[in-house]
Amino acid sequence: MKFELTSTLRGFFFKNHFLELEDVIDPSVCGDLQKKADTLLSQKLGANTPLEKATEEELYVAGRDLFRLDDEMQKFVCKRQFAELFSELTHKRPLRLLYTQYLRNVNGRVKNKPLLDYLHTDVTLQESSPFQGIYGAVIVTLETHIGDSPHVELNVEDDISIVRPTASRVGNIVFIGEESPVSFAPLYEEKSEAHLLIAFGDPNAVYRKSETDPLAHHPKTLGYSFGDTLKDELHPIVYR
Repeated sequence: MKFELTSTLRGFFFKNHFLELEDVIDPSVCGDLQKKADTLLSQKLGANTPLEKATEEELYVAGRDLFRLDDEMQKFVCKRQFAELFSELTHKRPLRLLYTQYLRNVNGRVKNKPLLDYLHTDVTLQESSPFQGIYGAVIVTLETHIGDSPHVELNVEDDISIVRPTASRVGNIVFIGEESPVSFAPLYEEKSEAHLLIAFGDPNAVYRKSETDPLAHHPKTLGYSFGDTLKDELHPIVYR
């Protein structure tokens, strides 16, 4: 489906650094993608750590860059529609895929203090990203109960500058700019949530040291060192 970004939508994003679009992805597609992501997550966790028994920290760590394990997942995260809409909102192109993060919550509230601190630390994507040159991200909602919760009525805290990337229902997507503080804590306050974050950035993005991202050293497993420019074969250009 082709979405038209009106001047009102563009203006909202420019002012608030986030925007939710409704019914972008068919719920059945989201259901299939969640099953695929859960399977890949279980694969990374290993047979000794069933998904329903994993801690929130284990789920978060295993949820980075699942697209590297599956062609269908890679095709989805590289979907032109997401990158094109993001480019229209931010007026930035080309766009490089920087990383993906499967935000999966099975058991409810986070109990691990380091991860809890990270989720409740309202920092920008620009500050927390291990890549210099991040432009922002899109979050695809695959499963959510946040929209049904009376204490979550808006996508922002009382201070509107703190973005809460919580789409109201399955199939919606949320765009986030790189300059606005983000709180992922709401995604971990319900008993079952599944969201896929896809981060875009500059074609000349560089791997850098990050004190904030719990997975700041993950690019080293791909052969990168601090200061390296990202490679097309590992971080493809998704929109020119």
